[in-house]
Amino acid sequence: CGYQRVTIQSDCLEVTKVLQDTPSVASSLALIRCIQQFLTHVEH
Repeated sequence: CGYQRVTIQSDCLEVTKVLQDTPSVASSLALIRCIQQFLTHVEH
């Protein structure tokens, strides 16, 4: 159960490459959550 594929839309090629190279979807999603939290704090 769960997601087998993630679509990444980003203006940053480096981030996209890191996410593509991450070995599992679970760790990619964890990284995305961390990035979202970081951006939330930066924007405020």
